[in-house]
Amino acid sequence: MRKPLVEIEEIERYLEGNMPVKDKLVFQARAIISDDLQGKISLQQRVYKIIRHFARDNQRVRLESIYSNLIKDDHFKSQIETIFR
Repeated sequence: MRKPLVEIEEIERYLEGNMPVKDKLVFQARAIISDDLQGKISLQQRVYKIIRHFARDNQRVRLESIYSNLIKDDHFKSQIETIFR
C-alpha cells in the first residue's frame, strides 16, 4: 500500500479508537513532534465531521420522504392526529 494511504489508515484507526495502547502512545508521540502529522489528524477530523453532517442531512431527507408517503395513508394519518390532539 502507498505511504499516504497507510498514513490515512493509521490516523483513521487512531481517531476511531481502534489502535492498540502501545501503538496509540507511539502515534501520539509522533503527533507531538510532527506539525505535519498534527495537521493531517486535524484535517481528517474535519472530513469526518463533514461526512457525519451530510449523512444526517441524507437521513433527514429519507425520513421526510417516508413520512410523506405514510401521511397519505388515511389510517396512519388518523393515528398521528389522535396522538397529537
